[in-house]
Parts: sequence; structure tokens; C-alpha cells
Amino acid sequence: MDKDGKNSVMKRYRWLMGILLIALSLMGDLSAYAAPPGLPAVFYGSVKVGEGNIPLGSVVHAYIDGVGFDQATVQQDPGQGTVYVLNVRADDPDTPEKEGGRDGDVVTFRLEMPGGETRHMVQRGVWYSGEAMLLNLTSYQPGRRKFHSTQ
Repeated sequence: MDKDGKNSVMKRYRWLMGILLIALSLMGDLSAYAAPPGLPAVFYGSVKVGEGNIPLGSVVHAYIDGVGFDQATVQQDPGQGTVYVLNVRADDPDTPEKEGGRDGDVVTFRLEMPGGETRHMVQRGVWYSGEAMLLNLTSYQPGRRKFHSTQ
């Protein structure tokens, strides 16, 4: 190959490399193209304090390892009384922070009633991506215990 042919190949190579660099710079941050987190876990059921319904406007909060992730406002169902449906988001495995649940995580629930009173619910759920779990939530009334000592 003569000197002019070599220069022509080098010019084409530089031109292609320039186009490639421009294309890569226009793509921006490639982390934006990472896979989204998985599907949420869904918990649903009735919500009671003792054996009674709770005030409308109450909110059920979901916690994993003591960190609150999602919440749902309680609704009235003619057949079931006060009920909730709560989507608990999935964690993004591509980040070091915990933004939601991973399969097998234990989910605890807290009830916040109008006026600010809060109660921890007795039941716990287990988080599985894309699963819907019927979980009727209860909290005992102050001064009333479910189990009594026989001593």
C-alpha cells in the first residue's frame, strides 16, 4: 500500500472513532438504562383494633428492618368493614441503598389513625416480588390482652 492509501485508511479510522465518541457522549449516563427494580409485593385484608373497625382516614404503613417504605389509606368495605390494599415496592439491587423489599424480607405494619394515634399491628408478612398476600391486620385495644396467664 502506498503512502496516500495509508493516509486514507487513517483518515477513515479517525473519522469513525470521532463518530463513535460523539455517539457515546450523546448516550449520557448508562446507569439510566439499568434494569428497573422488580414487581412490588401486595398485602391486603381487613384492619381492626380489637374486634372493631377503625376510623376511615387511617393509614397503614409498611416497614422492613424498621424502615418505612409505603403506605395505604384504609377504605370501608360493606362486607369486610375497614380494609387496606398496600403495594410494597421492590428494592433496586443495582444500588447500595435499600429502597424496598427483597424475597424473604419480613414486613411489619403500623396503623396511624386520624388525630395521630399510632398502633403496631400484630401480624407480619413476608415480602415476595409480584405476590399478593391476604393478611388481616389487628391491634389489641389498650388494657385488653389476647392471652391470659393461668398462674
